[in-house]
Amino acid sequence: MSCVLTNIGCFEDSFAVRKFLFPNNKEAEKEDIGLDGWDDADWGWNQDEEEEESKEEKKDEQENWLQECQMSLSPTNDLMVMAYEERVVFLQQKWDPRDDDGIDYRYHTVYKGALNQDEGECVTSVLCIPLASQKRSSHGAPDWTCVVVGFTSGYVRMYTETGALLLSQLLHEDPILKLKCRTYEIPRYPGIAEQQEELTILYPSALVTIDGFSLFQSLRACRNQLARAAASGSDQIQPPPLAYKKWGLVRQDATTDHISCGVVTPCAFDQLNADSIIHGYTASVKAMPPASSRYVTTGVGPFVGFFYALEGISQPLLSDVAMAMASKLKSAFLSAASGWFGIGGSRQGTEDQIGGNRHKPKVEPATSLPIRFGLPDLRRSGDSLLLSPGLNVAVSTDSFGRVILIDLVRGIAVRMWKGYRDAQCGWISVTEDILRDKSDPAATKAQRQRTRQFGARVALFLVIYAPRRGILEIWNTQQGPRVAAFNVPKSCQLLCPGYGMMGLNSLSIQDSRAKPQTLQCCLIQADGLVRTIGVPFHLALSDKNSKRAHDLHLVKKLSGLLHHKSTVKDPLGEAITAILVDIKISSYKQQALEKVLLARGMSPLVLLHVVRSMASHLQAQEPDCLDYEGRCLLHYCALQEELLQVYTKLQGLHTIQEDRCETETPAKDLAAALDVSPDSINSWHQQVLTYLVVAHHTKVHFASDYHMEASAFVGCFQSYVEHQEARTSGPDQGDSEEVEEGGPEGDELKMRLKFKSTLTEEYSIKLGLFLYGGCLRGECSADDLCAIIKKMDIPSEELMILLLKVWLQNEQDFLKLRSHTLTLHNLLVALSQSTQASKKATCWTEMQKLLSNSERVGAALMAAVVAKQVAMDTASSQSASETSETLATDEAGLDDEQSKTEADDSQSSAMDVDASGGGWVDVTLDRQLWDQLARRLEDVLALSCIAHSKPSKDSFSQPEKASAKAWSASQDSGALVNESQLIEVSVTKILEGGKGIIAEIVARWVAQHGVPPSFLSSCSASNHALLESANEGTSSDDVARQLKELLQVLCSRFPRSLCHDVMQAHCTWEYVVQWNKNTEVTDLFRSALGHLQTIRNPLLQHGIASMMWHTFAVKRVSTAAFLIDKIGKAPKERLCRKDVGISDVSLERFMGLCCELLDMIYVVETESCLAPSLEVEDLWQGIQGPTPLAELAVSQPLPNHYMVDLHKQLTTSLHAILVFNMKSIKPLKVLFDYKARNAFFRDLDAPVMQPAGDVDLGIQNNRQHFMTRIITAAVESLPPNHSVDPSQADRICHSPVPSSPAPGPMDIRRIRRSHPAHVWPGLAIQLAIAFGGDVDSLKRHHVCELYKSGYDTMAQEVLVTVTESTQMSIQLINVIGLRLAQMFILDANTVSLSRQSSLPASLITWLKVLAKEPTLRCPHPPVPDTAHIVSKAVGLLPESHPQYALGLQLVEAVGSLT
Repeated sequence: MSCVLTNIGCFEDSFAVRKFLFPNNKEAEKEDIGLDGWDDADWGWNQDEEEEESKEEKKDEQENWLQECQMSLSPTNDLMVMAYEERVVFLQQKWDPRDDDGIDYRYHTVYKGALNQDEGECVTSVLCIPLASQKRSSHGAPDWTCVVVGFTSGYVRMYTETGALLLSQLLHEDPILKLKCRTYEIPRYPGIAEQQEELTILYPSALVTIDGFSLFQSLRACRNQLARAAASGSDQIQPPPLAYKKWGLVRQDATTDHISCGVVTPCAFDQLNADSIIHGYTASVKAMPPASSRYVTTGVGPFVGFFYALEGISQPLLSDVAMAMASKLKSAFLSAASGWFGIGGSRQGTEDQIGGNRHKPKVEPATSLPIRFGLPDLRRSGDSLLLSPGLNVAVSTDSFGRVILIDLVRGIAVRMWKGYRDAQCGWISVTEDILRDKSDPAATKAQRQRTRQFGARVALFLVIYAPRRGILEIWNTQQGPRVAAFNVPKSCQLLCPGYGMMGLNSLSIQDSRAKPQTLQCCLIQADGLVRTIGVPFHLALSDKNSKRAHDLHLVKKLSGLLHHKSTVKDPLGEAITAILVDIKISSYKQQALEKVLLARGMSPLVLLHVVRSMASHLQAQEPDCLDYEGRCLLHYCALQEELLQVYTKLQGLHTIQEDRCETETPAKDLAAALDVSPDSINSWHQQVLTYLVVAHHTKVHFASDYHMEASAFVGCFQSYVEHQEARTSGPDQGDSEEVEEGGPEGDELKMRLKFKSTLTEEYSIKLGLFLYGGCLRGECSADDLCAIIKKMDIPSEELMILLLKVWLQNEQDFLKLRSHTLTLHNLLVALSQSTQASKKATCWTEMQKLLSNSERVGAALMAAVVAKQVAMDTASSQSASETSETLATDEAGLDDEQSKTEADDSQSSAMDVDASGGGWVDVTLDRQLWDQLARRLEDVLALSCIAHSKPSKDSFSQPEKASAKAWSASQDSGALVNESQLIEVSVTKILEGGKGIIAEIVARWVAQHGVPPSFLSSCSASNHALLESANEGTSSDDVARQLKELLQVLCSRFPRSLCHDVMQAHCTWEYVVQWNKNTEVTDLFRSALGHLQTIRNPLLQHGIASMMWHTFAVKRVSTAAFLIDKIGKAPKERLCRKDVGISDVSLERFMGLCCELLDMIYVVETESCLAPSLEVEDLWQGIQGPTPLAELAVSQPLPNHYMVDLHKQLTTSLHAILVFNMKSIKPLKVLFDYKARNAFFRDLDAPVMQPAGDVDLGIQNNRQHFMTRIITAAVESLPPNHSVDPSQADRICHSPVPSSPAPGPMDIRRIRRSHPAHVWPGLAIQLAIAFGGDVDSLKRHHVCELYKSGYDTMAQEVLVTVTESTQMSIQLINVIGLRLAQMFILDANTVSLSRQSSLPASLITWLKVLAKEPTLRCPHPPVPDTAHIVSKAVGLLPESHPQYALGLQLVEAVGSLT
């Protein structure tokens, strides 16, 4: 394969571009005018040859418009700029595919106009520089592209992609000749100095260099200013001045072009040589060679000049920066001093002077840079100079039509091409494709070592375009020949940017996302077509390496052909065969053939044609000419041909018949084949059908599920070489040497097929469906299928394993009918007949392992039953054959020895029987293993039915729901475990999961679906027989009844593993584990407590509760306690989530649940109970794994009741603070002494002694005050009575609200039991008892708070429990006074004033004092309620008490109200 010219784009309207750039070209307008023959006076009968020549010259001038333009194409191929005189056109690449020309990209005009700011100013050079993006999300594309334009006035101006001016600066007062750029590139070898980015501007006698980093920052700043100005509606920006260096080129007569080679450091010899030539023998030589920037120019006198600028000898010219600062300082000084010295009148003249200086900026002189050496040629004049990508060589064109290659390091011309007048040059750098060991079989060890050490090789090609000859040539750079030539139009222009994206560095360019696809060289035609040049790497290699490179290129060509095979006009098989035959190395031939065989969408007939053609090509060669790889390829072709033939037969055999009806096999036929009773068959079939209904949903199958493409089928196999055992050479000789010394046909070599070791499970199942799917569905017989499959010569044990995988993966299709099971039996029998005797035992062991690991339990059960019978029949037949062979041998021995006695004969026969009986031991052992596997699979099948069942919320009866309060709460909130996590079980998982794995699986299912604890209790093995009659008809539907039956069957199969307490313990632990994963769902914790309550064994119940506290609860409780004690109030959500990891709402619920958990631990009586039985069933005695949960729970130590009570006091206090959002409370410091604080959050069984002394009086007062606050907050959680809206009373009232309540406020007499006002006063009393506080005072306070809120009925219920009646009556008198003060003083009117006159003066004075601090929440209670309180208070007060008289006055006052 050779070089190619590829079309990458074209102009959207090339005529419009040419018309705009050349408006005076009348010939361009005449192109569209049709010649009808009447516009010319002369009809062409007497045309002279001179007229024809003049027309041809005009046509050439018209087509050469492109070569007269200044052009630049961005190296990222996204922007093109064309300029002629003062006009310019910006073209942007856009995706615009069309079917007529097959070109996907087109260049659309985005800006056109004139850029001259002065009359007569013309464009002399343009440059497109893409700027890298600074965003991390960039994928290598440039952020934007800057257009740099040079003018005849010496100005350099920079524009955006849309033509907006960014920056304009005058650097030298001469026309600009060339603009060139150099960007960052990674050094090819370590040790090479990194080259910095720069922009160089060539004038006739000066060279200006601008640092790339400062230019990049300046352009970004200008673009940002332009964007802000456009947003604000302004068009003026203040661009920063450019920092640059300007060198005056001395001792060269004229300069036309230049290149910048970057910073170079000479070696010691070159340094001595240069100093000796320049300064003579007296020169002083520096110890370190100085670094210098190398500039090379071309022109006249000398033809090529070399300039070296030492680093650090000249500072950047910042004259514009200095002028700007001076102008600002001067303006500031004049404005400040105008009021002092009266010099404000000259301000206008100063501004005019500054404006004039700005219009004509000052140009700094250049620093002289003398030429060091050159290539003198008095008559030769250089036209252009182009630097190579490696910065080592350059190519120049001159007036003599020569193209000269210059070695920049040595400073000499190394090659010259003649006859290229007006030539244009370009460079193409090609990197070698590094093929690793797997994809490059022909690479030697030395080549791979060199690749790893030095990296990929790089080839450099020179592109020369000769416009006068209309030819484009590609040459090897220094010594090689011309590798390609193309005939192209004469009016093209060759563009070679020679740089990349600006703004990259050593870090960003290493990122694969930041590596843009740069354009090296392209050819632009006059009709607007843009073409790029593709050169393969192998064209740079010598003849020794060209064979390998040639084959690599053909492999690439074949890949492209396969990718675009739909566009090939010739027969595809012939085109592929032609490429394969042309490949020379056998390993690459096989690699290319594998590509063809694995290509998608290939017809099997085409693949057969290709393989046969390749085999015919190899067989046509002389046998001695085929090496080892060639013979391997020949055998490989034979295998692939056989494989494709098998594929064709299978494709015709497995034709799905959509209208076929499957017939069911009678149970007795299957029972006869499996040697079992029909009842066993029916029992297994019924279990499997139940499993299918529960575990699987309906699945739609298409015809494509049972078919494969030929490429996919072939890709599932791999070939391997198998050598014969018999060898004629010594034992130390290698295999390859034996093959080389073998016969001409290579008899020693044998190649076979096997399944790929890297074959994924998906493709393995798809291949198995293609092989066995039709037969398992009854479309063909097992014998016919096996006859076809055996032609592939694949080991039968692999085919049997694949058959089982297909059976297990598609159990929903193959388990419904017994006929499919019979077909599986027939297939296994047919495949096992060709299995080697030495590999049968291993094969059956692998099948047992596969069935044990399978999670498709139903299919595994039937496969185990079938495989057991096949294995037993095979072993019996093998044992019978061995016995017959032994008897035949013995009879032959008896004929030879006629002299032996009958006793010896009997003895020998007895020995024969003993010898032949050894095989029966193996058969019996195998039968036991298969029977054990089948019974285990039956148990796992029952477990899988439960694990896959999905009961609905309404599947359980109301008593079951009511018995599980926690479960009901979790159901109401809908916060359960994610049901998408399927529970998959297998025999291996159970054997490796530990003794508690079965109960753990059931608990996981319970947590997923929220099964009530009572439902589990009724289904356990110890209860379901007793409760069967009592629970009849309690289930709400058939689903629950079926679920209960499944669970009872499971419990009967695992009576020990699924006993009631063990199952409930695992459910408790599963719920709390799920809560730990999502702590916001506190209903999961509540559900765990619901299951914990149902555990009957106190020892197990205590162990689970203790583990819950120490594992999940104590850490969060301690964190919350320290947090509340630190801030002194209930924390907000942010602090809760930061420290505790729970929201404030969830923390409140969690703390209450912890109180319930500690209550359970406290009340459990574990002294007289027995440890539960933790045994497993006999069939599952081989279970290994972690210690079961029940065993860990039983081993938990008994608690210290003082520690439990202490933590209960703390959690109750924290719960109260969180519920009522209390402030100014630090529970650890205020409510507990230092001994209690030291005992907190230790193990509950820690030996901490209960304090015997009295509690500190201050702590006791704090506790009493805290409990009083709890009661007050609890009562205040109720709205004031007689002011409740009837629509909101349902949340408070205990009984349902009437459907049509009376208008106005309601009188609430009973509240809900779950309301805080009902719960927390009792908890406060319990806490006071634990603290040793005054309980009676808390009850009195509770009575007063209820009376103040208007709940007189509830207060009377509490009043009867008060012991100190005298204190109670005094407090009630105070409450009565508050009510009367509200009526007589605060709500005073004419009626109340008249009533005050009848009351004693002392009473009125006392009421006025109470009215100053009103504390009643219900200010207007009914008068009868108040009268009842007065009578109650006076009745409790003895007559001798000082307050008795006040009580009588209150009775009189209340009586006046009635």
